[in-house]
Amino acid sequence: MPYDGLLNDLSRLKEENTNLLSELQKIQKEKLTANQLQTEIGKLETQISQLVKKEKDFDKILGQNISDNIEVKRKLNSILSPKILALNSNKALLKKVTETTDLLKIFDGEIKIDGLEIEPIETIDDVKEFLKTAKKQLGEKQKTLEFVKETTKKEQDQKEVEKQLTEKQQLLKN
Repeated sequence: MPYDGLLNDLSRLKEENTNLLSELQKIQKEKLTANQLQTEIGKLETQISQLVKKEKDFDKILGQNISDNIEVKRKLNSILSPKILALNSNKALLKKVTETTDLLKIFDGEIKIDGLEIEPIETIDDVKEFLKTAKKQLGEKQKTLEFVKETTKKEQDQKEVEKQLTEKQQLLKN
């Protein structure tokens, strides 16, 4: 075998060995099981489904249409539950809010809300970024799940790659 080919094989085997060892160490360190990963994958799939719906219906949700005044909208987005803010504004919004006070009246009660920290409003770009991140995490978890399922085979593969690596290194020494 030509010397360059041997060096290429050696480099490829070293990289493959490093990747296999890295994945094995991650699984051992985090003590990941297939059941844990399947649970996490299920949660991510649910989150992705919700984010896809949110992205599709973003301009129709109550939180984006509750007021024409950005400061009022920010204050209400800080006060109201995400479930309320996610309602369809065509069905839920009877009248837009034009002003707020430091006294929140709910049903027959009143809550003093002065000093409330006003949060920034979630934008469509935020939703897209959350969706992108969740999809990336899902892909990583699915890859890790497949790896966990094949751990025994991967351990054997890693030993075989290590053996080949040692053989190629011996060839180089001779």
